[in-house]
Amino acid sequence: VGHYDSNSDSSGSFNGAWSVYPFSPSGNIYISDIETGLSVVRFDTAYGGRVSGKAFSVSFASFIFLVPGADIKDLSSGHSTKTKQDGSYSLGLSSGNHTLEASRIGYNLASTPVQVQQDTTITSNILLTQAANTGVLQGTVKAFGTNAAIESAGVEVSVPSLPVLITNDSGQYNFGHLPAATYSTTAAKFGFLNGTSSLAVQANMNNNANFSLK
Repeated sequence: VGHYDSNSDSSGSFNGAWSVYPFSPSGNIYISDIETGLSVVRFDTAYGGRVSGKAFSVSFASFIFLVPGADIKDLSSGHSTKTKQDGSYSLGLSSGNHTLEASRIGYNLASTPVQVQQDTTITSNILLTQAANTGVLQGTVKAFGTNAAIESAGVEVSVPSLPVLITNDSGQYNFGHLPAATYSTTAAKFGFLNGTSSLAVQANMNNNANFSLK
């Protein structure tokens, strides 16, 4: 017996898996998620326990923030996952000693040892340090005219490996550190016209791509 959800929110919202197809001859299980699209999972008979935690970093103003879209990989088994918007991850592994490796564009490679215990979930948070010549890309999405913050707007940046972020109740989003370059960002919310922005991210700075949606 196992349990898996593509979203950690237990509040009863519409986020997470909407449909599941578990009958593939390959043993793969296909999950359709309203936010992240298609996930493919497989039951691991060598499962012993679980490692959960968050990937985080520190901004130039010593502000701690969570890192979405980081790849978390177990070097011994090759099992991997990506951190969610809140920086969280969860990975089932066999009992014993493992080394987790965390990587993401804009950050230096990080690794941490973990000891997995049978039928137990342990916590291992991972600090990612900014790579050289990178800056933070962040911003706010507001309504044109009223200047009211738009919650739950989707913001996408022109980096295929990064997820679409959902703005918080203050309309804010934060992609963390990215290499200094020019990026296209798009903000979308039902009932509003999409907004686009082209911003040159400067190294060692917090760079703001703000939107005013009509």
